[in-house]
Amino acid sequence: MEKIKDEELFLQKRQEFLETICHIRRSKGISLNRLAEMTGMSKGYLSRIESANVSPGLQNIVRLCTALGVDLVLQDSKDK
Repeated sequence: MEKIKDEELFLQKRQEFLETICHIRRSKGISLNRLAEMTGMSKGYLSRIESANVSPGLQNIVRLCTALGVDLVLQDSKDK
């Protein structure tokens, strides 16, 4: 039962992250083509990330955050 909750939490947090990245990209007026140039990732891969068809690894998450000017902050949920 706990494993299911962990997986559900992961999927929820992943979706929130991907929606936030997409929102930031669009609010800054950055096209997928431009983000692909900025990150070194393909437009197709970025599209699959934004549509939650793939989960980017940490290296690609850092690339996305750097390109978009977003700080990547890891926080212990116990500190909330």
